[in-house]
Amino acid sequence: MRTQDGRRLIIHAGMHKTASTTLQVALFRNRAALAKAGIVYPTPPQGHAQHYLLSGWNPQLQTTYPPILSPEEDWNTINDIGGSKPVTVILSSEEFSRRSPTRIDFEEIVRRTPRFDHHEIVVVLRDQISLLQSVFLQIRQGNSVSNFSEWLGQAIESAHNPGLFFDYSQLHAH
Repeated sequence: MRTQDGRRLIIHAGMHKTASTTLQVALFRNRAALAKAGIVYPTPPQGHAQHYLLSGWNPQLQTTYPPILSPEEDWNTINDIGGSKPVTVILSSEEFSRRSPTRIDFEEIVRRTPRFDHHEIVVVLRDQISLLQSVFLQIRQGNSVSNFSEWLGQAIESAHNPGLFFDYSQLHAH
């Protein structure tokens, strides 16, 4: 997973409803074994994912997943992991793949982490029909919507709902 004498930053960008939480829990629980292999999964201040790193882009995350220090300083901390030694750092948050309220600026992440030789983004996709169904069922649990046909029509027309990319070509462009 690590390139010879290189420093690699891998961003697992979800998407929602693609077993991201399962992956995050596995990475979190196996941090010690990963560290022996030169792979670091930073310990988030809460939960299993690094949502807090994205609070600078998404104000909605600031109350639920506030930065540890500040958004800039938290990214500096990621940049400094391992010093100058070869290391692979994995960050995971479904919020990396969110369309709105604010898209994550991946070029800015590269600028904030210049000590890494390689930056990679990994996105797990799900067939769009089951993704739409799963998102609808989750939203429905909150009782904010009850008519699937109406919701589906709006989702298809807008290519996103609620803030998630449903058009994978738009996600790829992002």
